[in-house]
Amino acid sequence: MKIFTTSDNRTITFTTASGNRNCSVFLRWDQNLGILLDWIGPDGKKVDKYLDVAVGYFKTKASIATNNGGNFNNTFKWQFSGLNTTSFVTHQDFLLTSSLQIKTGYPISSFWIGAKETTAIGKYYLSTQKYEDNYNIYSPLPFLDVRVINEQCQIVPSANVLNIPLNGYSIPLVIDFSNCVPVSEISVTANITNANGLVLEYANGKSAHTQTLKFDAN
Repeated sequence: MKIFTTSDNRTITFTTASGNRNCSVFLRWDQNLGILLDWIGPDGKKVDKYLDVAVGYFKTKASIATNNGGNFNNTFKWQFSGLNTTSFVTHQDFLLTSSLQIKTGYPISSFWIGAKETTAIGKYYLSTQKYEDNYNIYSPLPFLDVRVINEQCQIVPSANVLNIPLNGYSIPLVIDFSNCVPVSEISVTANITNANGLVLEYANGKSAHTQTLKFDAN
């Protein structure tokens, strides 16, 4: 007799004594062998070696996907755990959080990861912890191998030259951090040389990703 499992058609074979009409088989589902999960790198491919993670800002976008390419069937959460966890920061949908979510119906779950300024250059192995997976149909997340690098990120202002009308304001000068989102709060200082009546004014309000400057000619 052969019994096929519905997930991967693995064959289970067994024998029974000659002349025995009945044979009882007990199958136990191993919850640790659920649907496998893979790390996906910024290039959209499975991570085979490691992810490069920059010190000080969120350079790297990574994702989690099912090994079979299907959509997630339920919503659950996960987070990095272990000794190296405090050296790294993650955000999802521009919200700094250590608790990352996988949502029902999506084929992947993406997040950004950066290393704190105090993190030493080198390779790290990050373990993970999955929770609120009420149906427990997914395998534990594998270790993530990361390589911390010291790579500068260039921040480009919206303009290099501003025309300032007399007794008026320039157009806003926007310093955009969307490609270099810092892992912690930073300060941006603008210095005016040969001011000759120019006054620097910060726009009202603050943003985690942009800072607007205005120049006033008196």
